[in-house]
Amino acid sequence: MDKQANDTASEFVREKIRVIVRDPAVAELLAPKDHPIGTKRLCLDTNYYETYNRDNVTLVVARKTPIEEITPTGRRTRDAEYTFDSIAFATGFDAMTGALREIDVRGTGGVALADKWSTGPRTISG
Repeated sequence: MDKQANDTASEFVREKIRVIVRDPAVAELLAPKDHPIGTKRLCLDTNYYETYNRDNVTLVVARKTPIEEITPTGRRTRDAEYTFDSIAFATGFDAMTGALREIDVRGTGGVALADKWSTGPRTISG
């Protein structure tokens, strides 16, 4: 509720990220600056930020270089093609169907996920 207190807490978290992530440019991209701390979930998983120090990890900011295509070997942005074995979609958080309705995921026969879920999910954790 107090902006000054939140600014202090936000800078504390950003500084912790800067200490962990060796590349200053990557650390700044990972340090939240566009919202008050705690209003979006923080990534606090074991070794999450340390992962960005690995040689085989590249941070790609989809807002700056949008994904143009998921390919058989990875994904292509407007700037580069990335090859990998698996994709973890980090789509944000909204209970049940939330963010998945906001992207154009299509299934069998081209049916849009947003259309399939227009009345909500039919099962939970099932």
